[in-house]
Amino acid sequence: MSVDTAAILDFLERVCRQSEHPTARFWQDYWIKEGKIHRLIQMIERVEPLLAHKPALLDIGGFGELLLILWKFWGLTTLRGVSLEGNCIGYRDGTLLPGDDPSSEFTIYIDQCDVERERLKFQDSTFDLVSCFETLEHLRHDPFFMILEIHRVLRPEGLLLLTTPNSSSWESLARIAEFAAPFAFSSYFADGSGIGHCKEFSVNELRQFIENAGFRIEEFETFDSIPFTPELTQRHRGLLRYLESQDWWKPELRRVSQLVLARKTSAPKMRMYRPLYTEDFNYVEQERHAGDGPALASDITKAVENLEDKLLYYAYITRLQDEIESRTRWALSLEKTEKEHRDELARLSAEFDARSQWELSLDQEVRSLTSRTASLLEEVRELQTRLVVREEQFLSPRYLARQLARLIKDRIMGRRH
Repeated sequence: MSVDTAAILDFLERVCRQSEHPTARFWQDYWIKEGKIHRLIQMIERVEPLLAHKPALLDIGGFGELLLILWKFWGLTTLRGVSLEGNCIGYRDGTLLPGDDPSSEFTIYIDQCDVERERLKFQDSTFDLVSCFETLEHLRHDPFFMILEIHRVLRPEGLLLLTTPNSSSWESLARIAEFAAPFAFSSYFADGSGIGHCKEFSVNELRQFIENAGFRIEEFETFDSIPFTPELTQRHRGLLRYLESQDWWKPELRRVSQLVLARKTSAPKMRMYRPLYTEDFNYVEQERHAGDGPALASDITKAVENLEDKLLYYAYITRLQDEIESRTRWALSLEKTEKEHRDELARLSAEFDARSQWELSLDQEVRSLTSRTASLLEEVRELQTRLVVREEQFLSPRYLARQLARLIKDRIMGRRH
């Protein structure tokens, strides 16, 4: 299957338009608005001839769009990615989704990993092909650690496809002639984010870098990944004519970017070497335990032991510091939650006390009302008794006779007066 550039461009632009996912917005800004989409197409064109047997592929340093395109257009399914930030993205019907969305047709897994300090989270001999596009130049501590990990996770005869800027390009030489920086990208980010180009490799450096890691270079070329600057050439045409007159200055090695296709054929030769590092150390195969951590071989020299110990302790201390910071944040979060719980408990306790006092007050009122009710009932009974007595007296014949005599007497006395 050949690369259908128009279809790929249409697909990527449609995904960026349809999706509200932050990764889609990043793709839109980085690839389309900044005009870098031709670089992605160049990478796809170079990886396409290696896809005939649907290899298990690992992409290092990418943003996930390459993995999505390889799945969509070439049907690859064993695809993983690694980056400093990490990500997990779902895809369905032209739209990016959260990575945990169960309705996704395809999920892009990009593991978070500092590739020059942390081992890749894969078993030995897992992948047939590793792509590493425009990543090497961003590594500032130990780039050979990454290439050794790539060697480890590749199967025997597995392939590495890598691109990186060419510090020995014609444009680098022309910039030096103008007393400017030779790097293709040597700027800092204004907002303090990102990692600029820490080191751009020359042609000979990159070849040595690859071969010392146990690879055989099968293809090597330079190409123009960014627009050529004709004005720079025009200003230094005399220098260009001189260089072109020399047999050693080969036109095929002087373009802006380098591409190497290399096959894993042997164990790594060196762990560190000059001039890339300050000292030479032969590579020693390390024992592998059940866990992921490497163990020093018993026959390593004391110098290498000391160096490896320092590197391991530094990485270990860094991990401890990160863990301490993480646990401190966790402890502070727990302390905040505990304080909130204590405040809530105090509020509930105060409310309980208030309600208890209210209940006691109600109980006292009920008792008082009960007592008053009993007293009233007693008074009612007494009145009822007196009423009964009065009724009995009123109905008695003697009582009636006395009342009648008193009435007659009152009438007689009234006539006399």
